[in-house]
Amino acid sequence: MRDRDSVHFGTLGQYAARGSRFLPFGETGTLAIGTETSAITLLLLERRRLLERRLGSFGYDVTWTRFSSGPALIEAMGDGLIDLGYSGATPPILALARGAPIATFANDLPSPRSCAIVVAQASPLSRLSQLRGRPIAFDPGSSAEWLLVSALNKVNLEIGDVIPMKLAPTEAELAFRSGAADAWAVSDPQLAAAQVAGGRILADATGITPHCRFYLARRDGAGRAPHVLQAVMRAVAETEADIAAHRPGVAAELAPMVGLPAPTLNLVLARKAWGIAPPDAAALAEQQRIADYFAEEERIPERPDAAVLPVPELPLTGLH
Repeated sequence: MRDRDSVHFGTLGQYAARGSRFLPFGETGTLAIGTETSAITLLLLERRRLLERRLGSFGYDVTWTRFSSGPALIEAMGDGLIDLGYSGATPPILALARGAPIATFANDLPSPRSCAIVVAQASPLSRLSQLRGRPIAFDPGSSAEWLLVSALNKVNLEIGDVIPMKLAPTEAELAFRSGAADAWAVSDPQLAAAQVAGGRILADATGITPHCRFYLARRDGAGRAPHVLQAVMRAVAETEADIAAHRPGVAAELAPMVGLPAPTLNLVLARKAWGIAPPDAAALAEQQRIADYFAEEERIPERPDAAVLPVPELPLTGLH
């Protein structure tokens, strides 16, 4: 795994002790779900144990593993450590290009205010064009990197016109807070934490990129068990509706799991668009633009076709 320190070893130890999970996803057994701090809905489902109750009727147990970021989660899915997870638009494309057996089966509604380039409150930077020659921190292969690339292109700059600091989320935060990075491209909830600590949003993704996030599964299991994915997504839709209606209470409930004060987490919840849908043409077109960019930069071995990512003919109706 790329960043083993990002995973709770207690859960992975269960895999090692068993040698393999009871049966692969798609058969009666265990559904292994990966989460990270931006996966608010999955974290609430984990806390409330709704999926354990729903999937128990299908003969499934549920296990949960926490990751530091979407790229680390997707790598674990490709390695067979988890069956289902949640990620920004970029990691699935990069994984697909490397042959990972993953598929998307739903996405969030666009939430462009949830991803931004942030600078210190006292920074002289006030325009994107002023980023030229500046050190900018970001998690490589993340949706924040794609926002940075897209934002620079909007003002006729390229990634080579800045000093890219490719850092894991914790290291990027340290670089930003210490002043080693003049700016930080980052998504919620780390974005909200940076704001509360004195950061100022230079530009969010509005008008630049939709910033959708995706629910993903291992393709083999998705093909064998569409009823499991349907049950998961109905639980997700119900939980998202509850979050939208009770944001302050949910923020207080989840604050210990996310590791942020409730008011900071409430800021995250307030600017996210709540609702899910099957991947549509607009979401896939954005992922194709991501694929084209990384292929042109020779960061991936081939240019994948984003249209092959969604699970085919999965009836996920009535999710809004």
